[in-house]
Amino acid sequence: MLLEALMQLCAKRSSRELMRERNTYVILRELHKWEKDRTALLACENVVDVLIRTEDEIGEDNLRDIEVPGDLHDNFEKMDDDFIKDT
Repeated sequence: MLLEALMQLCAKRSSRELMRERNTYVILRELHKWEKDRTALLACENVVDVLIRTEDEIGEDNLRDIEVPGDLHDNFEKMDDDFIKDT
């Protein structure tokens, strides 16, 4: 639940910058080393994927404004399901 909350905070540029200033990535990197639950690992990786990118790479102030085509959304969900089920 906390990782999902961090992901929600990643939506706005100002929050992403604040999280980077607070070394959130460093903490999540340590969590990723010992976490066994695949769902938590996926959530952790999703947050890290956003935090390690520069704002120029992201190119949006609010990630919630981005519209993802349905076919891509389905592909992403399938990839997430495959990751969670992979043992």
